[in-house]
Amino acid sequence: MSDVKTEAAEALYPLLSHFHKIENQALKAVWKFVDAGLIERIVLDFGKVSLLVDADSEYDTINFVVKDCTRVRRTEYINATRLDPWKSFIDKPFVWGWVIINQQGYCDGLLLSFDSIAPNLILNVIGSEIKVGIVTGLLDSHGSLNGNSRIGPFQSEPPSHKIIDLCKFSGKERDAETGLDYFGARYYSGAQGRFMSPDWSEKPTPVPYADLNDPQTLNLYAYVRNNPLALTDPDGHGFWIG
Repeated sequence: MSDVKTEAAEALYPLLSHFHKIENQALKAVWKFVDAGLIERIVLDFGKVSLLVDADSEYDTINFVVKDCTRVRRTEYINATRLDPWKSFIDKPFVWGWVIINQQGYCDGLLLSFDSIAPNLILNVIGSEIKVGIVTGLLDSHGSLNGNSRIGPFQSEPPSHKIIDLCKFSGKERDAETGLDYFGARYYSGAQGRFMSPDWSEKPTPVPYADLNDPQTLNLYAYVRNNPLALTDPDGHGFWIG
């Protein structure tokens, strides 16, 4: 294993180790905590221990941990056990989980697998709220993982890949009708690898968010100087070092 892969594995182990604690345990109940109409916490109850998933409203990221929640007061929680999509997974064993890491190194979401070799649930944070989605289309006709179902640096994704209600490229929300990713300031097209409108700023400037000494920044439609492996664009304006 390369040094980079070794470092990545060591960094992720404390997160992934939480999944070991609930492996092969059946999901018993689901609770959610709602504040001002936003889902801030989801508790997956496996009996002796629970998976707690919290929304970090400051960074729109996810924090999670597995611990004993049997004595937690749930008077302010909503019982979501019989609600979609959770009711389909009650009494099914937890197989494994995947952590989605964004380009800043934060946990953007979780992929969870119940009674399946492939993930079938995703939890993301959008607008300071936890969003839950159903994942489909990750298996081919032979029941194997579909190798074509992937998201690359510029988010080039086959139309046959079906994921319902989830953040896609760079953790941004995708418009179901157009297939474009919403970055806040403008929309991005993964098929074309560029933004659909030129960059702009509230204070009029000839070339917004550009460095006149850097020709790559003069293209107002380009995504992160055409270098998505090293850079990221958090809001549709300019870029950050990844």
